[in-house]
Amino acid sequence: MKEFIFANLILFFLPFGFADAKESYPGKLRQEIYKTIAQPLTDQMECLTLASTAYKVDEFILLSVLLVEKGYLAPLKKNNNGSYDHGYGQINTIRASEIAEIGLTLEDVKNDPCKNIIATSHILKNEITESGNVWEGIGNYHYDITGQWPKNHFTYRQTVFNEYLRIISIATQHI
Repeated sequence: MKEFIFANLILFFLPFGFADAKESYPGKLRQEIYKTIAQPLTDQMECLTLASTAYKVDEFILLSVLLVEKGYLAPLKKNNNGSYDHGYGQINTIRASEIAEIGLTLEDVKNDPCKNIIATSHILKNEITESGNVWEGIGNYHYDITGQWPKNHFTYRQTVFNEYLRIISIATQHI
């Protein structure tokens, strides 16, 4: 119930912004990143910042996951195992109970980019907390390290890390 209220508060306050949400990275730096490599997510920049702040997930980590997932290109994608990935963060059907914790449905995350970003932040935070390691949590977002094909976990983890390095390289050019 607490998580449900928390997610709805984010959605309620989104039009007003959070005072400290934009302080995680200086405005000019953020603008440059969204203007260049994160251009497809520019319309969701404020939501992304608020969700990352609320769930205490580094904004550039969250941004890296969203850029790798490319859910902004296809709101619904069928997987080989018959499950579906939904929206910006490509949230898999098997995560339905996790997003229900914050009052969201798969239909919500498929159709509403901000709700999807909030749900993605929620899932990432849980995976990072559970594993005790940022990069293992990121890998688990996509495929559990203990699963039958751990290579999927490590490949995803490396792909997100490479995207993160690309974002950081833009950042270091503008500091």
